[in-house]
Amino acid sequence: MSNSKNLIDLLLIIAITFGIYMGTLNSGFVWLDHSQIERGECIIKNISELKNAFIRPLLVTQGKGNYYRPLFKISYTIDYFMYGLNPRGFHFTNLILQVLNLILLYLILNLLGIERIAVLISCVLYAILPLNVSSVACLVARADVLSAFFILLSFFSFLKFEIGNKKRWYLFSLLGYLLALLTKEIAIGFLPLMWLWIYWKQKPQKYIFPYVGITILYLLGRYLILGRIGTRIPLLWGSPYSTLLSSCVGFFNYLLKSFLPYNLSISDAFPRYNSIFHPLVLVSLVVVCLFILSFLKFISSKKIIPALALGWILSFYIPISNLIPALHFWAETVSYTHLTLPTKA
Repeated sequence: MSNSKNLIDLLLIIAITFGIYMGTLNSGFVWLDHSQIERGECIIKNISELKNAFIRPLLVTQGKGNYYRPLFKISYTIDYFMYGLNPRGFHFTNLILQVLNLILLYLILNLLGIERIAVLISCVLYAILPLNVSSVACLVARADVLSAFFILLSFFSFLKFEIGNKKRWYLFSLLGYLLALLTKEIAIGFLPLMWLWIYWKQKPQKYIFPYVGITILYLLGRYLILGRIGTRIPLLWGSPYSTLLSSCVGFFNYLLKSFLPYNLSISDAFPRYNSIFHPLVLVSLVVVCLFILSFLKFISSKKIIPALALGWILSFYIPISNLIPALHFWAETVSYTHLTLPTKA
């Protein structure tokens, strides 16, 4: 593809993105913005407090912290020193991150060998996807957009490493993964994806070990700082059975709302279901099984791109599924990360 066509595509994507989200610049602070930004709970006021962002929880309530997201706090702090308490500046940063993510997505899909028109349509569709609006428009969801940026940067860097075998790109990939983890815990879903990608491309397994080491160090640090790896509740309502059923429904809701954006909400409302005979549970179980079987079929037939697309969704859903000690509860805003690649590939 010529550079001129690349440039035209990217300018079109950027123009569409700005056209959709320019209105958010007129939005003020809402909901948790009042406490996290206006009251300064997520703002570092002086340089001496900078280290605390890395050795203390993001927020502390009743003497306990539930989140470890130092780069999320630092990003708010940078905005604060640039714009003060002007919400327009904070929203502008979210908009720029959305643009950068779309540019990275465009570059990644090109490196994967997808046809130009398919790449362009895919990026435009992701730019206008209603399910992503809350992640970009709501400042409280900054961590999802910023974490997605580092994840995409990490994958893009590894693809560049594969092409030129230049170690600096591999180091950039490792750094991107580390920064993604320090932004939001859902980034841990990138680890199994990288292992699968390295396995598919028949790369030496030594390349996955640094990613594993970074993950272990991150989880250890998270445990030492928060006193736990996941949330305070290891399984929803203490019931593995309800957790499994509810997680399947949550997964189905993500897929459904990607195509039928109804009743969208930014609130962390995880559905609870106790019976396998509930109609929505039955439908969800069928969809989940078909999804997993399709993923396995693509792997066995060595169809890398479709397998990567489905694996991307599955891998980034696990950290918020609550099937293991959850790193974060189900919320529509986190779909920004785990729907990034597959909606286009």
